[in-house]
Parts: sequence; C-alpha cells; structure tokens
Amino acid sequence: MLFIQVLGFIAFIFFFASYIFKNKENIVWFQLISYMIFSIHYLLLGAFTGSLLELGCVGSSIATNYHSNNKKIYSIILIAIYIVIAIISWESWYSLIPTIVCIFTTLSLFYGNAFTLRLVGLVNSLGWGIYSYFVKSYVGVVTNSFLIIFILICIIMRRKNEK
Repeated sequence: MLFIQVLGFIAFIFFFASYIFKNKENIVWFQLISYMIFSIHYLLLGAFTGSLLELGCVGSSIATNYHSNNKKIYSIILIAIYIVIAIISWESWYSLIPTIVCIFTTLSLFYGNAFTLRLVGLVNSLGWGIYSYFVKSYVGVVTNSFLIIFILICIIMRRKNEK
C-alpha cells in the first residue's frame, strides 16, 4: 500500500512541476506523464474507473492542445469515451463523480475561457478528491486539496489585479 501511495506522490510531483515550464509542450508532456502514473496508481488501488479516466485525460490533453480546430468532434468523442468508461468500470455511485468532472473539464478545455477553466478546475479537484477518498488514494486527496487552495488563490489574485 505504501508503494501505491508513493507512486501517487510521484504523479503529484510531475503534475505540479508541469507549471514551472513556460513552453506549452513541456507543460502538456509533464501532465501526460502525471496522468499515466496516476492511472497506474488507481489501477493498483483497484479503482478501475479512476485508472481509465486518467488515461482518458491523456487523450483529452492531446486533443485540446494539438487538435483544437475540430472542437465539436473531439469533445463528443471524449465525452462518449468517458461515458463508456463509467459503464464498463462501474464501482459504485462514486464512479460517477470523476466521470462527470472529466466531462465538464473537457468541455471547459475546448470552449471555456481562463476564468471558466479555473472554476471548472475547482469542481474537478473537488470531484477527484472525493473519489480519491472513497478508493483510499490518500495522495489523491492531498493533491486535490492542495489544488483547490492553489486555484482559489489564483482566482483571488486575478480578481484583485482586475480591479
């Protein structure tokens, strides 16, 4: 169990390290690595919905960053994939939480502005944090709690700068 939590912590490090880079491509690659490690983390916990949805996040990141000219097609495909994942990997009612937030996140990536992305990021982190609690991904709970605080700080700082 300790190894699994350490693996989640490594994914956490890659995710936050991604924000250090100025180059969008480096950010995307570090986040892709994070998603893949989190996928293995959830798989080892027996949290199949989380594992498969993290792989879906890989596809979502690639589509939104490299194929944004076909927003409607890619968003429909990704949402369909998330729904199929939820059906085939059903664990309990809490399997719906990350599925729903993945759908909202995908839509915000394709169609949202920066403020919308931050708000959806809050919902996303809250949803994944709740799911992580139920599947005993303690690192996932900590990661998402930290993300909620980080995003709230960003929103507050942006609002102050706009005034």
